[in-house]
Amino acid sequence: MRTRLARATAGIATAETRLRQIDAAPHTPASTQQRETIAATLDRLRQDARDQSDALTRLLTQVRAAQVPEEWTQ
Repeated sequence: MRTRLARATAGIATAETRLRQIDAAPHTPASTQQRETIAATLDRLRQDARDQSDALTRLLTQVRAAQVPEEWTQ
């Protein structure tokens, strides 16, 4: 679960970097299309990261309530 969250976070950083590059470059119809596509992907990645974070929080809360040893969740 933590790996998937880390992957989503890395994807967000990559997409944000690419958007900054596109915004800094001259605007063309192709770059506008790329920007729209990347912006939609970025929205999806952000939602995925939120979902993963919420799921991890719920899991860790359940684990603590069940008094599972903390080293098992590392």
